[in-house]
Amino acid sequence: MADTWNALIEDCLVVQTRLPFAWVPGGALEGSRQDACVRQLELLYGFEDARAELVDEINGSTQESVLQRMESKLDFAMEMLGSLVMMQRPPPASLAMDLCSSGLRLHACDAFKPGSGLVRLHLNAMVPEALQIDARMHQDSERGPVFMFENQSAQLKSLIERAIFKIHRRSIAAARKG
Repeated sequence: MADTWNALIEDCLVVQTRLPFAWVPGGALEGSRQDACVRQLELLYGFEDARAELVDEINGSTQESVLQRMESKLDFAMEMLGSLVMMQRPPPASLAMDLCSSGLRLHACDAFKPGSGLVRLHLNAMVPEALQIDARMHQDSERGPVFMFENQSAQLKSLIERAIFKIHRRSIAAARKG
């Protein structure tokens, strides 16, 4: 199984993180659901990119601090909206994992049923809807369960890579602050 994990993470950025996670054995992802995951990530990152471009346009101006305050308020409002939605439907437990664009490995957890199914991941608090990704689970008694993502479009894989990079960047920024 270690060889499976090593082959899975080859040429991938791997980040250690803790995210809400659920495994649905036997689930199958329809193409429209995969499209919904792509739209969800595109909207999130399109929104972030637009804010970054606006900051670049007025960089150095006296309005920058006003824009930063507005951005902070918008972030807060999005987090609160996400929290409100999550209260209606609480996320699954957050689990420690190694995450890459091709799959994930849980650090320590209860046993899961091996086979095909759906991985449900909450990558960002601003988006209360979980990403649902086809996966095949393999149990490794030494290292924990490994979930290999399957049937990903190139676009979805690219967006997941971007999400992982952002998680990685945030963890580096948090380590520098602390």
